[in-house]
Amino acid sequence: MEFVYRSRRNVDEAPYSMVRSYLVHSALTEAQMEPVDIGSPWGDAYQRWLVGAGVQLDHVVERLTARPPTVEEAMALGLTPGVSVLAIQRSSFDVRGVVVETGDLVMSGDRVAAVYSTSVDHAHQLR
Repeated sequence: MEFVYRSRRNVDEAPYSMVRSYLVHSALTEAQMEPVDIGSPWGDAYQRWLVGAGVQLDHVVERLTARPPTVEEAMALGLTPGVSVLAIQRSSFDVRGVVVETGDLVMSGDRVAAVYSTSVDHAHQLR
């Protein structure tokens, strides 16, 4: 199944991000897919649907890149010439190593920031 979602801030005319995501249809039923009330279905909703269908998730791989937009992306996001996009390609794997969900998130490089926080394993720090 394919899902498409666009995020827009109130101050912008054009969306700042677009998500295109694919779930393995055979793993889900409509009864297991509760509606997404707020926000993007990019994360938790998909995982709830898969786990509710009995899929045992193992790990998610995300690849973040900065690149020039395609013509279609530039038009859809209202980008001016020279503005890059941040793109995340995501794949969710079950415990057998099978891809059960993939997604592409494209964001306007002039309206988003990527911020990561990583815990430090204190047991392995040098003293």
